[in-house]
Parts: sequence; C-alpha cells; structure tokens
Amino acid sequence: MSNQQQPRLISLDQVEKIIQDLEDGVISDRDLMWLKENIKSNPDVRSLYFQHMELVALLKRDVQIRDDLGSIPVSAVRLGMERRKMAVTSLVVGLAAILLLSFGFFLFHVSNRQVQEPTWVLMEQSGDALCTVTTSDGEMRPNGQLLPGDSIQIEQGLVKFLFPSGVEALIEGPSDLKLIAKTELSMQRGAAWFRVPEAGHGFTVTTDRAQIIDLGTEFGLRFDGDEKLQVHVNQGKVRVEPALQAMEQIELKQNQAMAFNIYGQGESIKAEPSLFRRTFTDSMPYLHWSFDHQNQGRFAADGTIPGAAGFGASLQRLHSRTKRIDAPKYETAGRFGSALALHGDGVYAASAFAGIGENAPRSVAAWIRHRKNCERHNITPYCAWGVRKKGKLWQISFSDEGRLKTSLMERPFETIQAQDTMQQEWVHIAVVYTGRVDDDGFPEIYHYLNGKRQAVSKPDELCKMKTDNFTKSALPVRFGASLGPGADSRTLDADMDELYLFRGILSEKQIQQLMKTNHLDFFLD
Repeated sequence: MSNQQQPRLISLDQVEKIIQDLEDGVISDRDLMWLKENIKSNPDVRSLYFQHMELVALLKRDVQIRDDLGSIPVSAVRLGMERRKMAVTSLVVGLAAILLLSFGFFLFHVSNRQVQEPTWVLMEQSGDALCTVTTSDGEMRPNGQLLPGDSIQIEQGLVKFLFPSGVEALIEGPSDLKLIAKTELSMQRGAAWFRVPEAGHGFTVTTDRAQIIDLGTEFGLRFDGDEKLQVHVNQGKVRVEPALQAMEQIELKQNQAMAFNIYGQGESIKAEPSLFRRTFTDSMPYLHWSFDHQNQGRFAADGTIPGAAGFGASLQRLHSRTKRIDAPKYETAGRFGSALALHGDGVYAASAFAGIGENAPRSVAAWIRHRKNCERHNITPYCAWGVRKKGKLWQISFSDEGRLKTSLMERPFETIQAQDTMQQEWVHIAVVYTGRVDDDGFPEIYHYLNGKRQAVSKPDELCKMKTDNFTKSALPVRFGASLGPGADSRTLDADMDELYLFRGILSEKQIQQLMKTNHLDFFLD
C-alpha cells in the first residue's frame, strides 16, 4: 500500500465557500495552500475565483455609488456610465488579483529554491598548495566551493575548509579527504586541525580506524610516521568510536591525546598542538638565519613561523661551557653579507626552535663552504635536531667523500655522485622531505646541489620518518654540531650562510631562485 498522499477531491460549491472564506479572512492554512495550487493548475477553479473577485468588486462599487448619491434620482445615461466604470474597475481589480497571486507564487517558489539550493563548503588554498578536486557529479564547481561527495587530494601546502555550521578545518598536505556531508569529513592520510563552534557540535571525522565525533572542541588529527592515527584535544572533548564495534568508545578531554593502530587499538600519548598548523597563512611558514650580524654571540632569526624573532642562534661551546667564546672569530664574509664561521673547536650555534616534527614536510636550504685544510669529521652536521633514535633524528651533513647526506639516525640517504667541496667555494645545498613515502615505503627525500636535483641512494634498511621535536629528551635546532653525547659529539669546521628552514615542499625552481636571489617568491609557475 502506497504512503503517497492522495489528491484532495472537492466540489465547486466547496470551492465557492473556500473563496468566500478567503474574502472574509477566515480561511485555514490548508485551504489557502489548496486554493493557491489549484488557481495555478485548475482552469475551473481559476475561473470561479476571478468571477467571484469581479462580483465583489461590482458590489463594493455599487455600495460606493449609493453612498455618494443617496436618494437623488439619476438618469439612465448616468447609470450606464457608472456601469461601464464598474466594468473597467472590475477588470482592473481582476488584473491586480492575477498580479498579486503571481507575485505570491513567485515568492513561494523563490523561497522553495532558497531552501533547496546547495549549501557550499568553502575552500581556500595557501599560495604553495597543490591539490586536485574530484566532484561527485563530474560538474565544475564555482571557485573555492564544494559539495558533499566531492573528494580532495592535497599534495602540498595548506587548505582551509569552512563548513556551513562554522566549523573550520585546516588540512596540511599531503592528505586525502572526502566531504561526506555538511557535518562529516572522511580522511585517510595527512594532518588536520579543527575548530568547532557551538553550532557545529557533532561534527564527525571518519577514518578507517575510527570515527571522531566533536563534543564542542578544538582538536587535531594526524597520521604519523608509524601509520597510527593520532587524536589531540586542545579544548573541550571528542568521542572516539573505533571501527571495530567490539572495542569501547573513548572520550578525550582537554590536553589529552591517543594514537590508534590499524585495528583501532589506542594508547595514550602526549598532547602536542605544535605538531599541527593551526593558523591559515597564504605563504609557506619558514625561519631564516642570515648570519649577517651578531649581538654578543647571537645571530638574529626572521621568518613567518610564529615567534620567529625568539629563535635566533647563539654561539655555544659543546664541552666546556664556562670557557669564554671569542664571538668575532666566528663571523666571516659570506655569500650574501656575513656568514657563520666554525672551526671544529667545540663551538657551534644553537636555536630554541624545536624543528619540524614527526612526518611533516620540510625543506632546508643553505650555503656552505669548506676552507682549504679544514677538518671534515665525516658526518658532522650542518643542521640537526631531534633524538638519537631510529627515525627520530633529522640531520644534514657531507661525507668525507663529498656526498650530501640526510640521516634519520641509521644509514643515511646520500647523493650518489660525490661533490668536491674542498675548493674554498660556496656550494648551495638543499634537502626536501615531501611528507610522503616512495613505492618501497621509504621517506621521499630529495637532494639538491647548486640548484640541481641529485640522484639519491636509500638506506639498506627501511626507516620511517617520525622526528621527535616535543619530548623532554628532544634537542632543538643546532648548526655545526651533532647530537651525540660527550666525546661522541663533534663540531663543524666550515662556513655557513643564509640557512632557511621551511615547513613545506620547495620545488627545484624555488630552490634555484633562493640560490640566485636569497629571496623566495611563493607563486612561481
């Protein structure tokens, strides 16, 4: 049996009564809706309505005339003129009624269209973002507007999504996601930070491990280097519902975090909002140490990472911290302005910046120069941070054979072609980690020498990127010294200039521009 509502059957006498109720102002909402629909679609009802309106107009006009004339006799000619005037009046009233009804129908349908029109999810990209949108219906979307069902693949950069409820999501590439509904997002890799206002409570993020349901909060999700799903709550709370229904739901509150494996099993971790990009910026966040000027042994830092001015690099002594440092000795003429000059004597430069953590994309670029007869201690790094454990360290160095190396603590990634760096010439180096893994499961790392990408050999053993920049044992960024303890630590005997550290992926063209001009335009073709 069908549940569809049957058409309403009604006689002409009943139609007359409904029209009279309209005239008297006592018509019900149900009858008014029926009358509007049938005036538009039923000729008989429409004709009856206009006849009624004409009669009403004639009666009102007749009353008006009687009031105006009282008992004075009127000639037949005058009465004929008045009848013609009444006929014209009735026509005008009828036309006005048609226009009024038409306007009412117009408003009614416009209102319906407004209700039925799609509510867009708005998207804004940073200047360095590369992303692909696949629409659910194959149709082109207005610029920066998406609908539920659309999929987005972010290769790099930052993309902001604003949902109809006011929920704001900042997604850092590489990331794959799909808009399931106006209140739900599916995410399979990458990192995201969510701010959920009161109107957006219940907003849901679906992954293959679990559903994360907002209960009024600010929180982050990320897939780490071990392919675990991390949930970090900064404010409020969320409910985590594992994909395996046999597992219990978990509520995480402010300053709590957990990591979930592929089976949805969770373990508590430290809540660390600094792992996420929580503010939308059009450009790629970076820090820059020019090494141009020092103030009492401290080189200034600049850039777009929040608090950049507080991350200057100070000269420090590795083993004997009480021994005075002769600051001018560690400054020399550079590729652009002055440069940091290190002599392998235990002095290096240290910053308070924690570095880029976990498997977030990053790029490091700098000028280096090895003076003739300088000592090269094999893997003494130009730049390093983290913890000396597999996968948790990030450091860049040159080998004795002249190969640029990136180490995650185990066997390094290194350029296959050796480079003679002992000619007292400035060499521009750059190392880029894309945040992705290659077909063999290794972190995707690129090396550049003087603006040209180099072939890179991979370690013998698989190593995942999970740089530690937030635990108590993690060491912040340092220049010219390894992270080894005591006698195992060495310092660099070389010069360094214009070191840039980006949270993002530099292209070869951008590296070449940085090398030539010491300036980066983020909108290169």
